Amino acid sequence: MTTLDAPARRSGRRRAAIAVAPFLAIGLFDVLLLLSQGIDPLWGVAILPPILFTTALAWLAVRSGFVGGDGR
Repeated sequence: MTTLDAPARRSGRRRAAIAVAPFLAIGLFDVLLLLSQGIDPLWGVAILPPILFTTALAWLAVRSGFVGGDGR
């Protein structure tokens, strides 16, 4: 690995975070909306893990170049 690869890796992480942030925000807003409507808090706890897992999976896919990559 050369020093030229390091900035590309950082920008990939940043690009992935920017791409995934709206979906994470919508998911957390959904949980807060459910809780504010007086629904049992257990539903918020039940819905949060899939939201976080999907967000983490999408972040890994974008960061590694699997989605929207260079085609290498």
